[in-house]
Amino acid sequence: MSGSNGVLSVFWDADSLFRLASTKLTEVQSATRAIVQLASLGFIKVVTSVDAVNAARNALRHVYGRQSEGMIRKLRKLLQLNFRIVPTPEPERVQECLPEVGHIADALILSAAKDAGCFVLLTYNTRHFVKAQRIRVLTPKEFVEQVRKILWSGFKP
Repeated sequence: MSGSNGVLSVFWDADSLFRLASTKLTEVQSATRAIVQLASLGFIKVVTSVDAVNAARNALRHVYGRQSEGMIRKLRKLLQLNFRIVPTPEPERVQECLPEVGHIADALILSAAKDAGCFVLLTYNTRHFVKAQRIRVLTPKEFVEQVRKILWSGFKP
């Protein structure tokens, strides 16, 4: 499952967006920032959903209070520049994914990722998606490590 033009599509859940918005680390130090950099260079497509964006925004406000406004502005700018934002999946599609995850919020994310044609789902809650089918579920760090391995293997003699 890849996006248009054969480019890998990677779906971000709310906790990955939360970490992207709240990190002060550089692209070299932060997996989420490195992934956005890959997207800005056209190596991958990054996708999220309206629901994930709203959940990330609410979590930022809950955790950081008034300090969250700068983070939310940063997230909004990154989303506008790099992300494709997909709508909420139809309830039937969410129900189809429910047996794979067991919780409606996770089914909503999984359904949106599958409907968007993503091959990878980025989350820090990988244990919620252990039964997910037809999609790789990785943390951002694991995804960056996989990309590094693939790139390095292409250069080995």
